[in-house]
Amino acid sequence: MSEGKITEYIDQKKVILSVCLKDRGSKLQLLTQSNHEVSISPKRALLISSTALDISRSREELLMELREIEKRRTDYMEQVSVHDLWELTYQEDEVFTYKYLAQLVFGESVTDDHISALVRALFADKIYFKMKDDYFIPNGPEKVEQIKSAREAADLREREISEGASWLKEVNNNRHPKDPPLRDTIIQIITQLALFGKDAQDFRQGKEMFSRAGIKDIGQARSILVRLKVWDQDENLDLHRFRIKTDFDEPALKEAATVAAKEIDFSDREDLTDLSVFTIDGERTKDFDDALSSSPLMGAGGSVYTLPI
Repeated sequence: MSEGKITEYIDQKKVILSVCLKDRGSKLQLLTQSNHEVSISPKRALLISSTALDISRSREELLMELREIEKRRTDYMEQVSVHDLWELTYQEDEVFTYKYLAQLVFGESVTDDHISALVRALFADKIYFKMKDDYFIPNGPEKVEQIKSAREAADLREREISEGASWLKEVNNNRHPKDPPLRDTIIQIITQLALFGKDAQDFRQGKEMFSRAGIKDIGQARSILVRLKVWDQDENLDLHRFRIKTDFDEPALKEAATVAAKEIDFSDREDLTDLSVFTIDGERTKDFDDALSSSPLMGAGGSVYTLPI
């Protein structure tokens, strides 16, 4: 029976300390240190102490003792060096009980508090050990590096979103905040939204950034870039989408200048500039490059020419 025993379970990625008020077999009725009663399956219990409290005492007394136990376990947790413990164990290629690892840290004589502190420290770290059933398994060095890299990338993404959201919120309210440290990356994310919308590589990150800034429509990305003076009002987006160069190196510029300076030889061309010409492009065309002209011939008929404008 678990009645009176200190029971720890995980809720919303946190270890919750409680005392069991009633063991119904399929359910444990618990009192948490925050003075809430909850009912959980015994399978959810992370740790159940070997000793029991006197649950016939008043609730205030039980809560006071729970808080004292919580403090002891928190203090012990700070003494656990997860990295040092991992270096002692990862080459052994074994699984380890909670008690054994606690003994490596605190010595042979360990209490429920020591074991809880060990479990909390390893559970909170999640880099060097993985939890399986009632054991911990050390991760290999390669796995540790993978976890570290993934965590660093996640931390960087959160920084980008947080800094970007704060900055955009100020800009959107017509203020003039200082540029954030990650300005270039944030501008790149906004640019991708403006160019590709939902198909942007960092769409989710950009959408979250806009949401935190109170901007519901990602279609505002273009106007924001104009406001930040990154783009002009009439910026040609296709140049950006297709990565068309607008800057050229010195040799290319010199070659273009040489070609432009050459006189055009018209000796083998027919002069048709006296003809009346009308375009055949559509009404909405911005680049008129197709046209027709006609002129009468002696007798009957006529000639039709296709001319560039």
